[in-house]
Amino acid sequence: MMIMTGLALFVVLLGMGSKEIGLQRDNYKPYLVITGIVVTLVMGLRHQYMGADTVGYIYRHEELAAMPSFEPYYNERFADLDFLFSETGFYFFSWLFGRAFPNGHAWIFACSAFVTYSTCRFIHKNSGDAPLALSIYVLLGLFTFNMSGLRQSLAMSICLWAYEHAKRHRLIPFVLTVLLAMQFHKTAVCFFPVYFLPWLKRGTANLLIYFVLLIICLFSVDKLIASYNSFSGEDYALQAEVQGGGLSVILIYLACITLVILRNQSLNIPHVRMAFYGVAAGFTAYITRYFSNQILERISYYYFYFSILLLPSLFKLLPEKDQRWLRIAFSFLALYLFVHRINKSSFGHYRFFFMD
Repeated sequence: MMIMTGLALFVVLLGMGSKEIGLQRDNYKPYLVITGIVVTLVMGLRHQYMGADTVGYIYRHEELAAMPSFEPYYNERFADLDFLFSETGFYFFSWLFGRAFPNGHAWIFACSAFVTYSTCRFIHKNSGDAPLALSIYVLLGLFTFNMSGLRQSLAMSICLWAYEHAKRHRLIPFVLTVLLAMQFHKTAVCFFPVYFLPWLKRGTANLLIYFVLLIICLFSVDKLIASYNSFSGEDYALQAEVQGGGLSVILIYLACITLVILRNQSLNIPHVRMAFYGVAAGFTAYITRYFSNQILERISYYYFYFSILLLPSLFKLLPEKDQRWLRIAFSFLALYLFVHRINKSSFGHYRFFFMD
């Protein structure tokens, strides 16, 4: 717990003092480089039992690294087109990385470095307040999820690169990037609607239609998954038990939506409006999973990244003196929530891989 709490304090306190020590140059690039290195070290050097899936992926990487060729695995999947559904891309890159680095911990570190770099790049390009954005990432759940769900964390990170194409209406690069993400985790298919977010306009009618369509689609997810399973020969998340972040995740989504409602003029700003619709999609998916399918919780995490953009944008619309006090209050509340959640999870006993 000391290491995780120390990381959280480091990210928050360095952000608060970034102006005084000159880390705001080039849209906070120096701050993101320093904190990115520290976050990568904590994420990448974790013990194999830190994170639900870590030990399994370490063993699988070492098995793949021992294979002289990827051809047997590929041929087995290609024979019945199973590679389209089995996230073969993840295993191929694990095998390829294993040519030079067969050690499983090296693979975990490489994946962590990519996830952190993609997140910091996303913040640098899209947020005018990197310290607050990175605090949201570390403190409000995405960081710890990315240490538990390795394949999905890579898929979500690849989707952050697709977001840049969506903003610029580059359809083919966007589609290809999301398809690549699907080769790491098939839930990345849920990111395709992001391409249409820049076209959504402000207005009560538009918002109501948006939510109605979301709910209809999400309540149809069982049938969609059943069709997918029938086509792919898998049995994916139809009877999963409901569990996860629970009330805290819902409150975070609600806080974002409430702030937009209180300052509804912010929807006149295109990037704020796009982030708001993204948050609304994530919130709807997370709520609907209680009534439909557990996989919707995983889907909502792709859209949680929009809170990283939305909250800092809303804070910047406030008077400067109000911004400072609100940032302090938010940071300490988020720190409290982080410590509370960490203390109840396996990360409360965090250790590095060399601390056996």
